[in-house]
Amino acid sequence: MKSELMAKIRLVGAIIFLIGLGLVFTGGYTVATALGGLGPVDDAVVIQETPNVNYGANGQGISGLHALFTGVRRHRSFIKFDLRGELEEIIDARLVMYGKEAYRGVSSWIEVRGVENDSWTETEITWNNQPPYGALLDNTYVNTTDFGWYSWDVTSFVESQRLADNIASFCVRSKEDKVGIGAVFQSKEHSGVVGQAPHLKITKAPPVEPPVGEVSSEWYLLAVGSLCMIAGSFLMIRYRGV
Repeated sequence: MKSELMAKIRLVGAIIFLIGLGLVFTGGYTVATALGGLGPVDDAVVIQETPNVNYGANGQGISGLHALFTGVRRHRSFIKFDLRGELEEIIDARLVMYGKEAYRGVSSWIEVRGVENDSWTETEITWNNQPPYGALLDNTYVNTTDFGWYSWDVTSFVESQRLADNIASFCVRSKEDKVGIGAVFQSKEHSGVVGQAPHLKITKAPPVEPPVGEVSSEWYLLAVGSLCMIAGSFLMIRYRGV
């Protein structure tokens, strides 16, 4: 009977620990995205001249045209973000990508368009099965002599997707969308300089300030979650057996 009681206590401890882990993850995610950017869950380039080939592991996101070893090709890039951790209203959202080069030293306008169909994955998308993209969200001029970070305002689309299915997908392409014009951006698979992955820079509506002496909800989740993990660990260790 005593061993059965200890087993039940350990089970309760494990449940408390898992609840605490969930609270810590939720609170930590909120703090992390507020301090930094939200990284993509999928990104890939599709190429018209190789319409059935998947390039999801490519280290470069290419819009328009770029030379890949030989020949010239027409490219588009797709990128997807999971918004399920974004619980508050988003009042500003910027797609931020690191520009690596422009094709043949020619500056160009690079567009970002919303994609409603989020069923694509970076391991399966090709030119032939790419989802349709929608209206223009924003465009940015990529200068051949000013490589670095570029951003596009995607606020309205991101907030609408947060309220809908919590997934936001984008198509990045040249304004002309034809061979001969484009730019190269680092993807999340890029193995070169750390910190050049694409991301969403999100600004949320300011929360109602808690009264003096109280803590905000995300830090409360972190504190309560940590206490639950400590209590659960204690029960599992203390009653691990006779």
